[in-house]
Amino acid sequence: MKLILLLLTFFCLSCTKAPQTFKELQTAGQNAFIEGDYSSAKQYLNKALQIKPSDRDALYYLGQTFQKLHNDDSAVYYFKRADILFPNNRELNLAIYKSANTINDYENTIKAINVLIKTGDAPEPYYLELANLNLKNGNIIVSFQLLRKIWENGTDSPGIYLGLGNVAVQVDSVDFAIKIIKEAIEKFGEKEQFVNDLAIYLVEAHELPKAEKLLRNYLDKYPNAQNLRRKLAKTLSLYDTKDKTEESLKLYKKIRQVYGGSNELDSIIVVLQQKLQ
Repeated sequence: MKLILLLLTFFCLSCTKAPQTFKELQTAGQNAFIEGDYSSAKQYLNKALQIKPSDRDALYYLGQTFQKLHNDDSAVYYFKRADILFPNNRELNLAIYKSANTINDYENTIKAINVLIKTGDAPEPYYLELANLNLKNGNIIVSFQLLRKIWENGTDSPGIYLGLGNVAVQVDSVDFAIKIIKEAIEKFGEKEQFVNDLAIYLVEAHELPKAEKLLRNYLDKYPNAQNLRRKLAKTLSLYDTKDKTEESLKLYKKIRQVYGGSNELDSIIVVLQQKLQ
């Protein structure tokens, strides 16, 4: 009887023995992850990687564990470690895309999307997202090229025209920006934002009379468009003639009277007054 009890005790102890080998730790970590015990999964997988630092599955599951714990910085770190060892892996890059996007890691999000395209996804659905990501990441020319592709393929989104015009100016294509916004007005109508942007681009192209005429025509139709009234005042202030400067000052004073003053507005009025003196 005592022998049986000893055997049972030994059997139970062996059953509850903590995992030691790489395979035991990896299996325990993956099982803990599946069961939602992310704290144990993290512990086991970390120990597994101490034994075998380059194991793809251990890196992937540890990254997923951090993802579940809402620690996406660490998730990206482990996913990227695996990605360096196993480049262009679709499953890894889907995981990188999710976590990198969550923490606004633009560079790794862009890289992940490019792998997803390389491994089978159609590129067109990603163009707008890639354009925005590249713009945020400082890759203005790439953003311009992507938005232009969307425009060339045909779009019914006013936002594409606005975005393309804005980026075109940043890559020194003011004439192209003017062309895009004029096309948008023809297609979608004389929306205030289109007129506002077109006036900005005309001023940028040193076409003050055209910008002034555009704004006056719009304000004749929509006199309550105060943002464009201020834009007109700004445009008039850029002339070197007394009559335009006086009209600009008059408009700014009226704006201050209606909407209240501000440091910026008060400074503009002072500058115009000094200019007239």
